[in-house]
Amino acid sequence: MAEKKRLHYIDIAKGVAMLLVLFGHCSYCPTQMKVWLYSFHMPLFFALSGMTFSVGNGGFKEFFVKKSKGFLLPYVLLSVMLWTLIYPSRIILDGFKLKYLKTFVGILIGFRHTEFYFTMWFILALYVAEILLYCIVKMIHNKKLWQKNLILLAAFLLCIAVGYAVILRVDGFVWSLDLAAFALAFLICGYLLKLNHELFSKLSKLYILPLLLICNLGFAYLNYVESGYMVDLYYGKVGNILYYAAGSVFGLWFTVALCYVIKKCRPFEYIGKNSLIFYAFQNSLVIPFCKQLTEYGFRAFQLEFNRPVMFVIIMILSIIVLSVMTEIINRYMPFVLGKAQPIKR
Repeated sequence: MAEKKRLHYIDIAKGVAMLLVLFGHCSYCPTQMKVWLYSFHMPLFFALSGMTFSVGNGGFKEFFVKKSKGFLLPYVLLSVMLWTLIYPSRIILDGFKLKYLKTFVGILIGFRHTEFYFTMWFILALYVAEILLYCIVKMIHNKKLWQKNLILLAAFLLCIAVGYAVILRVDGFVWSLDLAAFALAFLICGYLLKLNHELFSKLSKLYILPLLLICNLGFAYLNYVESGYMVDLYYGKVGNILYYAAGSVFGLWFTVALCYVIKKCRPFEYIGKNSLIFYAFQNSLVIPFCKQLTEYGFRAFQLEFNRPVMFVIIMILSIIVLSVMTEIINRYMPFVLGKAQPIKR
């Protein structure tokens, strides 16, 4: 029963994280909200993967093959599907352009901030980070819990330091390897929560949530004021690294603890279980489409552009469209997700 409860709240947290990503990718999202959610929403995704991480019962070969099928196969197939939905129409309307081909090649290269990049940098960074975490977990396998905690905490701090040193010198890289250290850091953070689940459950009380949120908001605000810009891991913009790390940890802790208190919420669980599909299509296809549709509707009915109202409408439409796409893929194209049989959720 404890395991089932754990999986429920993790799925809810994934759903929350996915919604935060949707909010942040909408141009009508209030700036204050963006500053807050960008302070921790991608670290939250990595941490949630760490909370479900397992080295398995086999050796490295079995782990490597499993992760390659679980990450790379869906990444490639979903990216090709997304490219097919976007670029053929552009080629028909505007004619063939070399940059379209470069974008397609970018599916395999994944070089951010160049023409050889398409989408889903997070999946590539997570894939690399999970392979690295496998090595760490194997090395500490026979250690006592307190020793594991110390080693993992040291590894977390080291990864934060290395990640910061890298982004100061490297602006994007193949397969987002420049962000692998940050990905590993927050993956470790999630794995620490998994190892210390009993302690985490004791600390995940309703009265603690306001304190966690205040700490997250405080560090996010301090970072924004000091750096003068909104942090964004995609661009390697983290501001003050101490504020960023602290704000991220408190933000992801707050979210996971909140979902642990909630325990069950079917809509969020649904989005969480299907977060890969939502993530793949939201930024480059669905949100822009829903934005144009909403703006057209406001113009057609001669309504004043009210940004908060338009933001809510775009998000509702995006969730509906993404849910429909999810059902189609789960039922008729499960192979895209590396599954042989239709997925029923």
